[in-house]
Amino acid sequence: MSEPTVSIGMPVYNAEELLPETLDSILAQTFEDFEVVISDNASTDSTPEICRTYARRDDRIRHERIDEGIPVTGNFNRACRLSRGRYFKWQAHDDLLEPEFLSCCVRILDEDPTTLLVATRVRPIERDGSRVPLEAEKGVFVTSYGEQIPVPPPAGSDALDSLQRLERFRSVLFDIHGVTEGQYIFGLFRSNALAATPLVDGYFGADKVLLARLSLVGRFREVTEELFFRRYHPGHMGALGGTWLERIRLAKALAPDRRFIVFPLARQVSGYFKAIHDADISTDEKIRCGAMVLEKVANVGVERVKRMPTRIREAITRR
Repeated sequence: MSEPTVSIGMPVYNAEELLPETLDSILAQTFEDFEVVISDNASTDSTPEICRTYARRDDRIRHERIDEGIPVTGNFNRACRLSRGRYFKWQAHDDLLEPEFLSCCVRILDEDPTTLLVATRVRPIERDGSRVPLEAEKGVFVTSYGEQIPVPPPAGSDALDSLQRLERFRSVLFDIHGVTEGQYIFGLFRSNALAATPLVDGYFGADKVLLARLSLVGRFREVTEELFFRRYHPGHMGALGGTWLERIRLAKALAPDRRFIVFPLARQVSGYFKAIHDADISTDEKIRCGAMVLEKVANVGVERVKRMPTRIREAITRR
């Protein structure tokens, strides 16, 4: 069997409600030389039968089931490692693609060997597929259940597309968050670039560490059209972690075998420094990257103090 140009890795667990719509959007792509690798994490609903039905209908779809569940990030990585294509894309079971998504991204990767990741602008959508409304005065999208999603920066920023790797690294740290983080982690990668990394570790924010690692290797490009529809609904991964209790639950879900809870920011910072250590860059560049990470940590600390109740904030700042 010949290797496809593109592999789409889809980690799933009990995805019966929205999976058919997502698979339909993939099969409607104008670029047709792809495979879909569905890594089924021991689903107990009708997900396996849906996958088998689609696989019988189209031989580009492979259903790779495991009978005993593994951590979320482990399944995320398994979907990648089972793929065979020259380019790779992670796909959530509930997100949608416009028909031109793959063709636009493949064209850029084919034309520019210095680019290792291509993403398109994102349209936030509700569970029913309708557009999440924008509250222009607040600068946020607000879902039907009250989640606020910051509006991404205007298209056309060239920092991630820079030939200067330190500029790209800084942009990942300071410019990628929320919608844009999903935009890039669900973009189209060069498979060999991903294969040279540890992929995604078992903590919240590890996907951004992966992007930081890759930014020290090659350029990221953005397609300015909204060809990727990110679905927002209660319980989606990006909405978790808002409270300390949710963070503890999320940490346990991502790394159930870990005996002690290490809070996400500490693990993320450690991941950044590991990425810097592993990078094929000069000692001076490593020091400068490390300074950027420390600057980012300081900024996060300031923002968290600002969000504290006034009484607690004043007690801290008086010390």
